[in-house]
Amino acid sequence: ERRIAHVLQTEDAQLQAQEHQHQPVDAGGHGEGEQVVERFSGNGNEENDMQNNPGRLLSILYRKAQVYWTQSLKEYHITSAEYPILLRLYAREGVTQEEIVAELEMDKSAIARALQSLIDKGFVEKQKDEQDRRCNRIYLTEKGHGVRQVIEEAKQKWNEILMKNMTEEEQREMIRLLGQSVKNLKRE
Repeated sequence: ERRIAHVLQTEDAQLQAQEHQHQPVDAGGHGEGEQVVERFSGNGNEENDMQNNPGRLLSILYRKAQVYWTQSLKEYHITSAEYPILLRLYAREGVTQEEIVAELEMDKSAIARALQSLIDKGFVEKQKDEQDRRCNRIYLTEKGHGVRQVIEEAKQKWNEILMKNMTEEEQREMIRLLGQSVKNLKRE
């Protein structure tokens, strides 16, 4: 846990250093993302605009999540691209690769690579569907079941980190707003 905290603090320092570097400017003299940010702050304060940019904040969360999952599951050789598949299979085994792609809303080729890696590492296996021999179903192996508690605990700890210092109402609102952002992207 101390190692993860150290890595996240190092990441914070790197992000703060990057914020003070020059941002790319478009033909209209706007920094990258500033046109959107103006709608949120409207005060012309570039430092504040940068701090309130939702895309930037989501990007930070994404990078920190990658660091967290990489460090948390390093000893099990499970990557940040692989753990969502295992979580999905803990909910229900015997799904197809296409169902995993649809449910995780990830790129088909990324899922194929991650699945093959999980197969090579012995966490999952493909089995032919008994009714449709052209279809492969994905199942956890004993080794895959063996890391469930570790992954579930890491997921719970990550969610606790994200929700720390928030009331229950704020937590529900954060989840609602993130869900709305996902819906917005689906419409684009």
